[in-house]
Amino acid sequence: PPPPPPPPPPHINDPAPTASYTLGRSSAASDVYKRQGFESRHNLLYWRRRPYLALGPGAHASDGARVRTWNAARLDGYIGALERGQLPPGGSDEVDAQTVRAEAAILGLRLREGIDRSLAESPALAPGLDWARAEGLVEDAADRVRLTQQGRLLANEVFARLLPDDAASRRPA
Repeated sequence: PPPPPPPPPPHINDPAPTASYTLGRSSAASDVYKRQGFESRHNLLYWRRRPYLALGPGAHASDGARVRTWNAARLDGYIGALERGQLPPGGSDEVDAQTVRAEAAILGLRLREGIDRSLAESPALAPGLDWARAEGLVEDAADRVRLTQQGRLLANEVFARLLPDDAASRRPA
């Protein structure tokens, strides 16, 4: 069969296309920029740091606060554990408060509404967002801070500057 047609262009009142749209393909990361009411509910849980379950091999879960868990990806181990009446193999980690704050900002900025100004003004995040504001990558909108159209295309540049100091080696120069 012929390849599927490219996605339709965004409506003039829709938010700016993401980089994946401009490359002619859709992705889960661009779902948050769909028209109001047509966003991916699953992704909204993730990006708003709400609890979600890990169902299936390789799946990840979060308590919505500090603990993340995952199931091992191998199907045979997953099924074997269930057949023995055990939980599937996997792991977990607990993140510190600084990382929680950075993740809340990074995930929230993926949303059309952005993040609450009080989060944006936290001492650990303000310098990175001040830089992004000066570069035209974020904007203030009432009591929120959100990515601009250019910011959506260069979001990783913003996100890298919001990481805790122990992640400085991953930040762009």
